[in-house]
Amino acid sequence: MRVERTSFPEAVKAVLSTLEKGEAFSVTHLSRETGLNRRTVEKVLSLLCEVQKSLQDKRLDIMKLNKTKIVQLKRSYGLLSLPENIQKLIVRAVYFPTPSREEELLVHLLLKEAWTPEKAIDLERTEIVEKLLKQGQLLESEGKFYLSDEGKIVAQGALKLYPELQKLFM
Repeated sequence: MRVERTSFPEAVKAVLSTLEKGEAFSVTHLSRETGLNRRTVEKVLSLLCEVQKSLQDKRLDIMKLNKTKIVQLKRSYGLLSLPENIQKLIVRAVYFPTPSREEELLVHLLLKEAWTPEKAIDLERTEIVEKLLKQGQLLESEGKFYLSDEGKIVAQGALKLYPELQKLFM
């Protein structure tokens, strides 16, 4: 029985598709998973590493001009090419210069570790509390309030974006 030869582009697609599962593979295991020869998998991995190095902080632009394709490798200047702390600073300055009252309340509960009925705290039943209850970010137990799992996630995100809230509530 003759085995059909896989083209190199198809081999690259197969390896990438398998790696996207997020699992760790040995080269031999990856070879078995993709049905490719071990040497082919090694060549694909070598190519992918080279491409990754070459394209780091760059983007490949392919434009069609009449009947001609123009190819250019440009340095990437997007938000994602910046360090995470700079990204946060820009997002915060442009879109969220100050925390909302809701975020402040959620962070307050987070810092008080109020995420179980036993650790619920007394709060005045304001419009903000009602809104957060409706959204499912706050839960109520015996007239006291605590964070839901979603509320905890939102509060943690707000604390990352506004670290000064930690000082405000401590």
